[in-house]
Amino acid sequence: MVVTGLTRVAAVFMMLVALAVAGHFVATPIYDPDVEDTARTIWDLLNYCMIAACAFSVIAGFARLRLMHTRTDVKEFIAGNVTFYASAGLLLLLLWNWVSLNWGNGGDGQMWVVIDVGLPLVLGSTAVYMFREA
Repeated sequence: MVVTGLTRVAAVFMMLVALAVAGHFVATPIYDPDVEDTARTIWDLLNYCMIAACAFSVIAGFARLRLMHTRTDVKEFIAGNVTFYASAGLLLLLLWNWVSLNWGNGGDGQMWVVIDVGLPLVLGSTAVYMFREA
């Protein structure tokens, strides 16, 4: 009962982060193409939410992998593995680029494009699965 409620709250949070990242990714070139003022501030705030949501996605993917061992469905096997490994890969890329941006050489701008495109897709699909299964 409580776990179901927490799972749904996490799923809603992940979906909101996915929508915010996708929307801001598309809107940034329109109002702040150099990402220096307002867009930079919003990305700085979104980065913390992205890290938390991606960590939730890794946890959900791992739980899905553990549940998968009790089933024999090939579709669930593939979906569980893709969810877990895509989430884990995005979390590693996100953390590497975020640490590099804040305390290193400034990060890789092209890597942010990969993260900002992949993250909404992975978070959105994981959030839908979590909400449906809760």
